[in-house]
Amino acid sequence: MRQQQTPSPERTSTALSDRPNFWRALGIALIVAALPLSGAATAVLAILAESLWPEAVPSSALAWGVFAAVGSPLLVGGIRLINKGRQLRAALESVSAPEDTRPPVLYLRAFGDDAKLASPPQLAQINPFVISTREENFVEALQGIGPVIAIGRPGEVLPPLGARRLYVDDAEWQARVIGLMGQARLVAFMIGTGSGLWWEVEQALHRVTPERLLFCGSSRDFTAFLNRAHPWLPRPVSLPPPRRLSLAPSEYLLHFDTDGQAHFTRLGNPALLLRGNLRKPMLPVYQFALRPLFEQLGAPWSAPPIPWKALAISVGFLIVLFGGIGLMAWLETG
Repeated sequence: MRQQQTPSPERTSTALSDRPNFWRALGIALIVAALPLSGAATAVLAILAESLWPEAVPSSALAWGVFAAVGSPLLVGGIRLINKGRQLRAALESVSAPEDTRPPVLYLRAFGDDAKLASPPQLAQINPFVISTREENFVEALQGIGPVIAIGRPGEVLPPLGARRLYVDDAEWQARVIGLMGQARLVAFMIGTGSGLWWEVEQALHRVTPERLLFCGSSRDFTAFLNRAHPWLPRPVSLPPPRRLSLAPSEYLLHFDTDGQAHFTRLGNPALLLRGNLRKPMLPVYQFALRPLFEQLGAPWSAPPIPWKALAISVGFLIVLFGGIGLMAWLETG
């Protein structure tokens, strides 16, 4: 059972009174400071190592070690502060934003998965500068169908970035969810665990027509999901075979046509990351995967543009990074 407590006005007011721009600026300052501070620390340690333990530690190994110890925490801390500022700004803007009168997209997930969904998407974690979250990328891809809403986690002061949260009492949440399922143009699930989520899955499969259902999750999530949900599904569903060469579990979208036929789409085309940007690299991956569902629902769909500016910045960063590594290796061998 979901134990729902609406955040108190005092706590919410205190959180929203913080300045979003302050936290964003502080986060950017930490990220910008990561490289020079790491370089300064490397130089100091190199001088000490040269005088105390000559030729004991290669300079390149020392540089990477110092960056891991000094630069990485600054990058992670900076990204978290930027996202706090973005959460504050989103909460402030949601108060004054004009109401979207389209039928909503109801986004359902387990409360226990909120922390995981607030981390960068799996395919984008190789980029340390990604500040958007998995939920944020997924939700924005669904906005073309309708405004995305979700039931808020009990006691949270600031909602995560992504779907707009609705807060209801514990005695009312089931009736509210059933009502929203009837109003929604689409009911989208992020597969997880939890009794509340499984109650929602069962209700949706009994109350919502198949073409208005969407499920997202990894191959591991779907294996557990299909084992449990198969009695409620309109037709038998089998998970596609995994890729032969894969460093991580495949992620899929599952939707149904009007006849109840299941359609799986694998998320994992790295080439589509080129259409992303530093903020939302997985957005085009979701957008292309959702195209058949958009067309089925009669929602407008257009291909995301290629962000040439962001690509140029990324290429420039990689040139500087690998150029620095090559220079250190050349100095070390020379």
